[in-house]
Amino acid sequence: MEASSLVAERPTGGEQDPGHARCAFYLPRKRRSCGMAPKAGARFCAEHQPGDSGTAARVPCPLDPRHTVAKAQLRSHLARCNRTKQDQALRAEREHMPWYEAGVNSAARPAAAAADEATLQAAVMRAIPVLAQIAEAEFRAPLRVAVLSNAQVEHVRFPQLPSNRKHALQQSSLIQHLREAGLWVAPERPVAYVEFGCGRGELSRYINQAAVLEQLERGGPAAPPAFVLVDRACPRMKFDSKFAEDVAELHARFCPSVPPDERPAPAVTRKKIDIRDLRLAALLSPGLEHIAVSKHLCGVATDLTLRCLAAGPRASLCGALIAMCCRHACNPAEYANPAYVEALLARHAPDMSYDLFFLALMKMASWAVSGRRPGVPDTEVGGHFSGLAIAERERLGHLARRLVDEGRRQYFADLGYDAELLVYCERDTSREDIALLVRRPA
Repeated sequence: MEASSLVAERPTGGEQDPGHARCAFYLPRKRRSCGMAPKAGARFCAEHQPGDSGTAARVPCPLDPRHTVAKAQLRSHLARCNRTKQDQALRAEREHMPWYEAGVNSAARPAAAAADEATLQAAVMRAIPVLAQIAEAEFRAPLRVAVLSNAQVEHVRFPQLPSNRKHALQQSSLIQHLREAGLWVAPERPVAYVEFGCGRGELSRYINQAAVLEQLERGGPAAPPAFVLVDRACPRMKFDSKFAEDVAELHARFCPSVPPDERPAPAVTRKKIDIRDLRLAALLSPGLEHIAVSKHLCGVATDLTLRCLAAGPRASLCGALIAMCCRHACNPAEYANPAYVEALLARHAPDMSYDLFFLALMKMASWAVSGRRPGVPDTEVGGHFSGLAIAERERLGHLARRLVDEGRRQYFADLGYDAELLVYCERDTSREDIALLVRRPA
């Protein structure tokens, strides 16, 4: 959208004082004016000059269309664009990154052909009775409901959140599951937690807090775990520096007799890398056991993570706890266990292709989490192409999610691990309430 069409969205009276050298363009999404400096005598910066202002024509930058550049200066801009510098820096770093290998965790399966909406809807209608038949034959036992709570998280985290505790409740349950499953650090058992799709590193931060506080409450010295944080993005307000600050604060509160210079800080390593390209073995310290964790690892990222763990040093992999989400964002070509789905189809619908059935599963999986407007009854159809009431669509959505998740569970079971799907939080806390718990057999 051109600047001239957006200037009108600026609230009345929201123009900058002429004495302030800031662009007068209002950014509706950020609810503030642009912070760039305009040229002398101009009201807007070069990025937000109206198209009819008589200034040189501007075009989106080919490297990053989020910003524009004067058309006449495009060639010189490409040489100095920040995106060019970032790409060059990343390429230079990769030459010294033994943990990077392009596509190492991708599946060898060819990509599924794209389906138009009519084809996809027809596949869904065909898949509905197949899914119901599979669920009746294969998934009659409900998943174990285990909504747990960690005392240390409640002690430290909950007082900071007087109102919205949804994320804290999920973190508390996941952390307690790690403890009860034996996937926990101790002074005599150092481990490294690898958080996939870590974002700001929030889950790892509270694992660190809970582990250190538990050790201090027992009167023993604190031995924080190590952390490896993996994400392809570089979010703002990361928690990386908070790990050491939390350890120091907990010592000061609960064990002040330990001198500050003797309070161990956790080793925290962050890598900006796509899980698709991650060679995990090159990131881990030799001889140190590791545990994979993630909260709401989205769609295909879960499948890439499972393959990454399977290809990594399994001798040191104690287990994993992954809260999954967004099955509608999966990919039939990248799914971790296509053989599992193909075997189900061979028994229940041998004439249906894997790719089309999986695309239908993705579509139906979204029905479980799309939510309802307040007051919508279970019997509401609302013109949906399936002709099914909303309650029935939600039920089928949960069955589709279950099938996708069962294949992931079986993937690790086939590798010799104890693997379980469980409900780790209440549905009104999060609709994405299923976690995959993997443990090395005793």
